[in-house]
Amino acid sequence: MTDHLHGSDDPFGIPARVLSLSDDFYGALGRVAALGALVELRFSDVVVQWGRDPDDQGRPMWHLSKKLESLRAARIESGQEFPAGLDQAVAAARSAMQARNELLHSMWPTETAGWRNHRDGSITTQYSGVPAVREVVGQLVEAVDALGPYLRSPID
Repeated sequence: MTDHLHGSDDPFGIPARVLSLSDDFYGALGRVAALGALVELRFSDVVVQWGRDPDDQGRPMWHLSKKLESLRAARIESGQEFPAGLDQAVAAARSAMQARNELLHSMWPTETAGWRNHRDGSITTQYSGVPAVREVVGQLVEAVDALGPYLRSPID
């Protein structure tokens, strides 16, 4: 299909006047979205296993972060184990998800000019093109891997 006023549509029917991004860029953003969902799932599984509360399954990351902090405090207060490495894994997940949110909640008029809306106007993102998005993909993969060892609860 063709937009006769502004050029061709992309393979999904999006006119170039609406979004003019390469398939590589769309693919990179899609990977960021898919990996972000996996980080959230792993984070949720860790909190459910450590807290033994199935109601935490699939909850938002902000809720899970607060829940994990309270679980950590309760375990330390009662003299129970809480591995120091889990704090590092959680920090990696939070950082990667912040980068994910910045990317996915930005507008992309071009692949090198992302911006975000704020009350005081717009600010330029720190990302530029597919290589920068690949860096975030790497952060998300590292976060998935970092959470992996804590998917088994030592409380069993």
